[in-house]
Amino acid sequence: MILGISVSCQVEQQEEAEEEINRLPEIEQAICVLHPTEDNSASGTVIFTKTDSGMHVSAEMTGLSEGKHGFHIHEYGDCSAPDAVSAGGHFNPYDQPHGGPGDAERHVGDLGPGQYKCK
Repeated sequence: MILGISVSCQVEQQEEAEEEINRLPEIEQAICVLHPTEDNSASGTVIFTKTDSGMHVSAEMTGLSEGKHGFHIHEYGDCSAPDAVSAGGHFNPYDQPHGGPGDAERHVGDLGPGQYKCK
């Protein structure tokens, strides 16, 4: 009987949490300010904007060499470690393998190398 009450309370708490999340306003845009990690100079601003077809990502960066660069979204917004390991792995909510935009299966945080040309 005690186990049944415990499970019932957990289900109610989960349902309450989901209801609270559903009451939150829908996010239309997020802004990420990037600071260089140790021994790097790249910095800038990335803007994520919700669109009818998905997500538009735009960035203004400085401190990158001319040429193509990869773009990755990590799990956490914490780059306090000198090597940025505190940012965690690539954002991967669906537990997919590592890959690029052309791959049928890939984690969504990997937008691939060579997709962005810096001037």
